[in-house]
Amino acid sequence: MKIETICATNSTREQPSDLVRMYIEHEEQGGTVATFLQRFEFESRDEIGKAVRDLSFAIVGDRWVSDKYTQEMVVRMKCLYKRFQTICTNPDKFDKYPIALSGELWHGGYSRKRVEQAAERLQAAHTPTSEQWLAAVERIKITYQLTDIDINKIRFFVCQCRAGEEFPNSLRRMLYVWGTAKMTGKTTVATMIVSILNGDENWNNIAKYSTALAYEMQIKSFAVPKISECNACLMDECFYADMGKTYADFKRFITSSGGTARLPFGQEFAWSGYPNYVATSNDPLQRFIKDWNDRRYLSVEFKNAPTRTLTFEEIFDLWRTFVCGCKPLTDWKTWAEDIARNANEIGERTERSNEFEIELKRSEFLDLVISKTCMSDRVSSSDNHVSLKFFVDYFAQQIGAAEAQKRREEIEHAVLNVYGSRYSTQTYWLLSDLKKRATELKRAIIYGDDVETVSVENEDVKLPF
Repeated sequence: MKIETICATNSTREQPSDLVRMYIEHEEQGGTVATFLQRFEFESRDEIGKAVRDLSFAIVGDRWVSDKYTQEMVVRMKCLYKRFQTICTNPDKFDKYPIALSGELWHGGYSRKRVEQAAERLQAAHTPTSEQWLAAVERIKITYQLTDIDINKIRFFVCQCRAGEEFPNSLRRMLYVWGTAKMTGKTTVATMIVSILNGDENWNNIAKYSTALAYEMQIKSFAVPKISECNACLMDECFYADMGKTYADFKRFITSSGGTARLPFGQEFAWSGYPNYVATSNDPLQRFIKDWNDRRYLSVEFKNAPTRTLTFEEIFDLWRTFVCGCKPLTDWKTWAEDIARNANEIGERTERSNEFEIELKRSEFLDLVISKTCMSDRVSSSDNHVSLKFFVDYFAQQIGAAEAQKRREEIEHAVLNVYGSRYSTQTYWLLSDLKKRATELKRAIIYGDDVETVSVENEDVKLPF
């Protein structure tokens, strides 16, 4: 029901207009302007702001409410009249009140309802047959040189977005479309997918569905996440160069839903939405993941330029067929566990640990270990004890003391992988064991063997996580 359909001009000194009477009855039941307006349909935030102003003028201009006899007999009407008269006659309030209230209502539910209806209409109008969907999949794989695993990842994300509240928050993933090469079509594909999921057949409107990490995580003041207005959002180069202080908060955010916000001049309100994001980037995920690894991403690499030249209309039709035809393979948990085998992305810590492993296998370090003197091979001899500090100090000469201390866990992880676990449950390795292992690795280098195939003698490696 539209608020314009209710007459606000038929008031008399004996009774209020229909609109004012409805509002008075609503307020008597404990309602507010916000809850009253939720009865009606609005297509935009501007429409809500206009309705706030129209309601204010209707109350102030109502002959029954403004009548002095009415205000004397019904004290509540006098308070109602003065409250809205203040809004209408105070320029500051007249500007700020509709802005704040319309923002709260729009982000609090109207925008999501509107985009969900648009997505349902597009889905109903373009649902393909199984044969059409499979043909689109094959064409996508050939055109963009994607694998079955890549298709499965995109399919999971699409089904996740369309499931809404039925999808478990803990299983939510971000679709990460990337590639170091230019002109691979990754941004175009991401744009098409996001537009279709939002029910918009004009991909040129992608600015309506584009956002940034600072905005979504409400790092900026008065930021309401764009996801409150969309089924899915596009984030180009979404991560900061240094995600160290933000990454933990981002992990919690990506597996949550809804939240609270406050706009200028307004009160805190609740917004609803599900953080479904398509990120595009030229860089691999390892540069941004601050844990050892992470399964919150569905990484799809576009390595080369498309094998076929397609118009934007053809690209849109192709991906619309794919998106509208996607159906879940199985239940969410089983599907998520299955896809996790190919979505376990290594992080910066794992990458750094791997680099330390390479250094620990170089001839320079092996020679240092082999040449280290040991007065006795007995377990109880302190000369035969080597702590983690020995390795940290070695890397401190290369990367600096502060950085080496910061990377202490990564160094420990590398040492455990190369030299095995510590002696028993103690805090040290036996130098005799280290020298033996270093000798094996040195021999492998001399004779051209693959160092990676030289196994650690103590297979009971205790990882630090």
